[in-house]
Amino acid sequence: MIDASTGNPEQVLLGEKLLPVSIIFSIVAFFILFATTKLVKERVHRDESNNVMGAKAIFSSLKTFFTNRAMVGLTIATLACVALFNSTMSLNNLVFQYFFMDVSKVKLALVVSYAPLVVVMPVIGKLTAKFGKKNLLAAGMLASTVGGFAGLALSFVLIPKGAFSMTVYIAVLLLLNLGNAVFQVSVWALVADCIALSYQKTGKSEEGSLYAIYSFFRKLAQGIGQAVVSWGLVAINFKEGDNA
Repeated sequence: MIDASTGNPEQVLLGEKLLPVSIIFSIVAFFILFATTKLVKERVHRDESNNVMGAKAIFSSLKTFFTNRAMVGLTIATLACVALFNSTMSLNNLVFQYFFMDVSKVKLALVVSYAPLVVVMPVIGKLTAKFGKKNLLAAGMLASTVGGFAGLALSFVLIPKGAFSMTVYIAVLLLLNLGNAVFQVSVWALVADCIALSYQKTGKSEEGSLYAIYSFFRKLAQGIGQAVVSWGLVAINFKEGDNA
């Protein structure tokens, strides 16, 4: 966009253009997910003649899910981690547009958000074998906790706009996402463990339903992560303009 007062190019995030783009990507994602079900051939068929069907099966799976303490704990942790990632992604655009006044630098925040995932993925297997899932997740939690307290401090300490404050912000973001990346990569192995625990306790094969319920909460967390930024803006009476 061109600033009418100065005639210089101005980088502005236009919400009205984000919506149609999101709709297009959602439609594409739907057909891709649909294709994954049609292009896969099941080669092993189980005898499902004794399986519970209908509404009774749904309530049975819900009961199994919510009586599995490990699964419930993992889901709560997932809600927090996924909501954190999605909320920071949305918040970064606002911070760099209205605080740092430089939307072009938001790509740095994007890099430090995804870089930990790229770094952790290739080595997570070796790290898990050496330290164990519990110790590795505890270390990641510690890193994110330190980053969280640092981020909280930034909410109360006024830092002048400039290169230093931007560096501090990005460093805190990196610390948050480093711990979060360990969890995000390891969580799928933990989900499998929790489903196996349910089978061990109940003897019922409900892995598909249990995973579906867990996946629903992941999607819910993504929505919460996006919404919490909007709720925060409403809470502080945010008005787009010179004093934003």
